[in-house]
Amino acid sequence: MEAIPGIPLIRMHQDGRNRSEHSRTPSGSRERRYVRRLKEESVHKARDDYLRALNLLVDAGLPLAEGAILGEEAHREFMEQSGLSRDLQAPTSGSGDEDAASKALRIRFSHRPSPIEGEINQEIFDALIEMGSPWITVVSEGLIRRGLGSIPEVKDAIREAWLTPEGLRRQLEAAFRGEEVTTWPVVISAENVAG
Repeated sequence: MEAIPGIPLIRMHQDGRNRSEHSRTPSGSRERRYVRRLKEESVHKARDDYLRALNLLVDAGLPLAEGAILGEEAHREFMEQSGLSRDLQAPTSGSGDEDAASKALRIRFSHRPSPIEGEINQEIFDALIEMGSPWITVVSEGLIRRGLGSIPEVKDAIREAWLTPEGLRRQLEAAFRGEEVTTWPVVISAENVAG
């Protein structure tokens, strides 16, 4: 089921509960590649991006609620889909016409309309339905967006988290040095509506 722009999450959750078990509903049995639920991870097999995500929640003062993590693999896939990887690898020199901070801002503005598509999009949608919360918080390094009530708002916040000026600057500097371009996790967390 593709999300319709602007439909509130509360209605999406109600629609998801009303579908038959044979329809295209979120499936716990399907292996997810990009979005992992917080409860699916264990301390024994925790990945670096999972631990970083937990630290982001704690640093933001948020309780560990129902949520999901978009890890490094999701970030890399977005970079490939959108052409961001290509733009980050384009020649940059520290002494050239454009410094890393200016180029980061230019790249940010050119990729803000880049859609989150395909399997990542579906996995985000499935995770949001499974959370069952009418309000979502998106947390990443340098970004906290609360009170998100629709799929497009959540996806916009995720994209914004992957396009922060500071993050893009770090990625550009790493690319210039010939190092691997860094990625970072984004946490989608259900908000406590009870208070």
